[in-house]
Amino acid sequence: GGIHPLVPVYTEKPFPKARIFELLREIRLLEIEAPVTMNQVAMKNALGEGIDVIASRDMPEADV
Repeated sequence: GGIHPLVPVYTEKPFPKARIFELLREIRLLEIEAPVTMNQVAMKNALGEGIDVIASRDMPEADV
């Protein structure tokens, strides 16, 4: 796991407002293995809309 429980993300372009809460539910369920690098694609083609969800910061692996 990473040093923090969550990594902040953003969409590469505006996401349709009508589906934003559906997207947020999917993002909340998403699990990504650390390490994560800033600008890494976290979710490709989110909800089939052709819009990627991108990590907005690095998340190094936690020292165990």
